[in-house]
Amino acid sequence: MKIAGCLTLLLFVIRTHVTHLLGGYIQAKPVAGSALTYTITVTLYTDPISGASALADMKTISVCLGDGQTQLVDRTSVPFLNASKTLGTVLFQFQHTYAGPGAYPLTLAQANRSGIRNSTQAVTDQPLILTTTLTASNALPNQTPQLALPETAFDLPLNRRAMLSFRATDADGDSLAYRLAVPLTNSAAGNCSQRPLGGYRYPNDLTQRGTFTLNARTGELTWDAPVEQGLYTLDLQISEYRNGVLLSQTLQEVPLIVRDIPGTTPTPLPPYQPASTDNLVTAVAAYADGALQLSVFPNPVDDPMQVVVKTSERVRISIQLLDSNGRLLYEGHSAGATRRHEQRIDMGSLSAGTYLIRAQAGERVVTEKVVKK
Repeated sequence: MKIAGCLTLLLFVIRTHVTHLLGGYIQAKPVAGSALTYTITVTLYTDPISGASALADMKTISVCLGDGQTQLVDRTSVPFLNASKTLGTVLFQFQHTYAGPGAYPLTLAQANRSGIRNSTQAVTDQPLILTTTLTASNALPNQTPQLALPETAFDLPLNRRAMLSFRATDADGDSLAYRLAVPLTNSAAGNCSQRPLGGYRYPNDLTQRGTFTLNARTGELTWDAPVEQGLYTLDLQISEYRNGVLLSQTLQEVPLIVRDIPGTTPTPLPPYQPASTDNLVTAVAAYADGALQLSVFPNPVDDPMQVVVKTSERVRISIQLLDSNGRLLYEGHSAGATRRHEQRIDMGSLSAGTYLIRAQAGERVVTEKVVKK
């Protein structure tokens, strides 16, 4: 298997209570000649030292495919180690064919998340959630972005301004936007429901010193500056657009390891500012192109929820509500061809978590994630 890019990372892990999973992401690529068949690759970042035995035992993972199916996937590579053998990446790869066009959330829920400093709750018993929502379409075949590991590594010097580039590459030349996101978890590994990781704080919010910002256009992260050693976690959401149409959204979880490097000169610390809520993602924003618009409100929602779909041409419109595993919970249709369709969906009986609204008008499909309170 060809792995894009080269890992040249120097990683020093502060090990107080860790296992071996440090993060990762999911990528999907259509197979040539079949727009609805995808090669799906799960990349996991691991600590191969403290978690050596757990990593050796992790030979299969279970991935929810967003269409109601779950795939058990064998490991397709042995752990790839950086030069100092302190960081490993493990790949799991398989193919899947979808029955038709749609928006499909690919989700992994895996046990053995490493302990982190920037949560007020213990996280080692809370599964790591990785998710990528892709739009499978005959009209818009698409590969989700190849996400980046910063050249300067995940290793950050204490009391120095840290700048890391998470700029991804996209084979189709689509536009990418970056946002800070809250890590996800659930009650049990293999269960692809989702909820925010309890007690999570952005690194500078933990100490209430300095700043922590992400450039939405370039993916450049600036932490000015780390003042306490340890292992932190950060989640980024990368959204992919083509001509105004949202094609995919990928959640990437990465470790940030702060250590005291002898001989470094401290950077003057700026006044404390909370991590920018302008870039904070708690749900996927509505999106549209000139031909199809989807609005969902309120979001987050308690009960009920209103869904409005507008199109530039008269077509029959369908609206679906799906859970995080892709199971259909509700479906409604317009009475006939129309440019506007509105649907009220009762959410009161549903448990708290993340759901997906899918609207289809002809060959066009748009989606929005909805948080149920």
